Amino acid sequence: MSGNSPAEQHEKNYRIALKQLKNSHKLCIWYLKLNKKYTQDIPDFIEPVKPISVTVQESAVELKQLDDNYQALLSEIQKIQEQPKDTDKINKTILIAQNKAEEIKLESGEFETQSSNINLLPIGTILNNQYKIIEILSAGSFGQTYLANDTNSFDEKVVVKQFRPQSSDEETIKSAKSLFKREAQTLYKLNKIDSIPNLKAFFEEDNQFYLVQEFIDGNTLEEEILLENNGNKFSESRVTKLLQDILTSLNNLHSLSVIHRDIKPSNLIRNIDNKKIYLIDFGAVKQIVNNSTDGTIIIGTKGYMPFEQLQGQPQLNSDIYAVGMIVIQAATGLKISKINEGQWQVEAKHLSDHLICILEKMTAIDYKNRYRYVQEILDDLKIRKSTNVSSEPITSAVVSPITEIKYTSQPINNINTAKSKLLKPSLGLTIAGVVVGIAVLGFFIKSIPYFTKAKISIDTITIGTLEEPKRYTELRKHLETELIPSNFIDYIRGKKITVNINGDKTLSYQEAQQRITDKQWDVAFTLSPIISIHAKKQGYKYIASMFPDKPFYEAGIIVHKSSPIQSLDDIKPSTTIALGNFNSASSFYLPIYDLYGKTISVSTGHKGAKIRDMVINKEVDIGSAAMGDIINNKFPDLRLVGISRKIPGSGVYISPNLSENDQNSIKKVMLYASKKIKSYEQANYGDKSKDEQPVFEPDYTEFEKLMERVDSLLVCSDFSKNPVKLYCPEGFTPYEIIGIVNGSSIKGNNYTLKVTGQDFNIYIVNLDKKVFNELTNNGQLNALQGKKINIKITTNPHQTNQGLSIDITQIQQVKIIN
Repeated sequence: MSGNSPAEQHEKNYRIALKQLKNSHKLCIWYLKLNKKYTQDIPDFIEPVKPISVTVQESAVELKQLDDNYQALLSEIQKIQEQPKDTDKINKTILIAQNKAEEIKLESGEFETQSSNINLLPIGTILNNQYKIIEILSAGSFGQTYLANDTNSFDEKVVVKQFRPQSSDEETIKSAKSLFKREAQTLYKLNKIDSIPNLKAFFEEDNQFYLVQEFIDGNTLEEEILLENNGNKFSESRVTKLLQDILTSLNNLHSLSVIHRDIKPSNLIRNIDNKKIYLIDFGAVKQIVNNSTDGTIIIGTKGYMPFEQLQGQPQLNSDIYAVGMIVIQAATGLKISKINEGQWQVEAKHLSDHLICILEKMTAIDYKNRYRYVQEILDDLKIRKSTNVSSEPITSAVVSPITEIKYTSQPINNINTAKSKLLKPSLGLTIAGVVVGIAVLGFFIKSIPYFTKAKISIDTITIGTLEEPKRYTELRKHLETELIPSNFIDYIRGKKITVNINGDKTLSYQEAQQRITDKQWDVAFTLSPIISIHAKKQGYKYIASMFPDKPFYEAGIIVHKSSPIQSLDDIKPSTTIALGNFNSASSFYLPIYDLYGKTISVSTGHKGAKIRDMVINKEVDIGSAAMGDIINNKFPDLRLVGISRKIPGSGVYISPNLSENDQNSIKKVMLYASKKIKSYEQANYGDKSKDEQPVFEPDYTEFEKLMERVDSLLVCSDFSKNPVKLYCPEGFTPYEIIGIVNGSSIKGNNYTLKVTGQDFNIYIVNLDKKVFNELTNNGQLNALQGKKINIKITTNPHQTNQGLSIDITQIQQVKIIN
């Protein structure tokens, strides 16, 4: 086997040396900043060198420059070490330094910062004419954090976080500003949570962005674990208490469906006064500094990030993984890198099997095998506490031994007395019997519901919806009351079934379909036949009809009563029509099918009520929406010129991931709910209409054929410019691409995806903001990373330096493949 050439080996050695020196250099910078908090007379430390090149020609010069800087830094450190020594402080510093070295090691490679340059604000700087910097708390590639006095509030201490975008071009600043404002608004909404520092202000100054938050006086868990405990293992009781403290704070955050994304010891502070743990440094805001052309930045800290977060797809239980790693660190005394190597259980033999099982489930590699919600862990910790209590010897109901009967010579006339003593039990036996009897009776009474109520093996049910969650409040209470755990021991211990509502009116059809694909919804209220069809294709089973009083519906095409248009035959290319989103059955698919072959000017993306108002106000010539939205006595200015064919309504479906018994139990309890719960004003479902006529599972066969035909013509129709031709040329065959998204970027309102096709070509796919948001629902730049997509377009892609370029103008041209 041939080895590397001398030149190749020479370059390899230089690269290794550069990397090691750079890491050492970063550690020195950090050490000096740490000690600057305690020492006032240390001179300004030397700034790191620029990012290192890897060419052989330049490496020798850079090695020398880096080494010179490194030696200068070491000299500064030596000065610190020559000063009068505080042994306790030094030991604490060493412990933190060892941990920091591990972090620096983990951050190298693909997670290494783009630049080591750190430009700190001088002490005394006043920001926004209000906040005076008094101390540097931390600094890094994402930004700097300072302690400041609020000069408008009697010098109250606050924390000021500075974020500097990596690029200073106009588009990047504009985009970063929009993102910053959105993230600040998100943080402001969290002010209601007492385990998160309140956001006091946010502002922009000199193209840099600042957040001002409440100052939490306390120690980080990094200090608590490494310093106060000197790196020793936490006892089981302390591990449990730590876990409960963190989870209680995290539960408050997750109740608002917000993911932290960067939970680690240094981002958790225990308040000195109330001893509560506060969550700081939300990962979402760190997107601001990287909002240039590279949208694939991963937020988080390696070692505490689970696999799905590394892929850019964090879940709520990604935070649970991070908490598990922190607690394991406290329990074992191991460094985070050692925990990631596995076998941490060897160092946790002092923990109970129950607690180890909880930590193992929290840190499962596959998020689907992890706890889904924080409350589940808290419940399991309570079960452990209950078990510990009940396993103690029972002393409160000890049965007294039967009194010994002695045979004596008694006069015959005392035989009745002796007989009565034999027949009368002792007082101790009587009391014990009563106690045991009451206990047995109580146990029996408590057990009765177990033999009468519907039982399920899961402890959490997620109801998915595209409507307001409050419509399902009573249904949630009904399910939590009528369903019980199938495990008898869990039931006796008082374990309850939890029902969560997921989704709301802002949820797009695309995102709803993705959640069904991912089996995030145990029960899906589909709202649209399009989503019902998708649920069936994913293996979901029909439970009941939505809108059981209207199992079929149709779309109407309307005009203003004064319009000259009498029928669809009067439509011309200049005629304007208002339609819904591309995935709406009543306001898109049905009218497009009826308008097949015509050329017309189109305005899309409207709700039914908006379409109605646009026609009434003569903003458009015609509109199409569900008949219920447009035809009634309240709108005399409207006239009907066309009615679509009838299609089946939507349904309620249950996930194939549930066992057959769980499916049947949930279905039974849902169908036996009160009429009020199933009414139009609330959850709006059922298997019978108001007149008690049965409603059967919809047959979508004909509607699916209609959708296929519409989808085929949409490939040829360009909705980005008017008028739109609603037909394909004879003999037309679309250009089709199937590939994996492995990169994304944004510039202004234009998004670009880098797609590797099955034909091994690289495709540069350009989309506008509206299409991208419809496709991803949340608009996050990395939402499509790693996804398999199918693209159909009318023209062949054109060659560029980066790859074959494609322009997507409407949502129908690209689909995510399950």
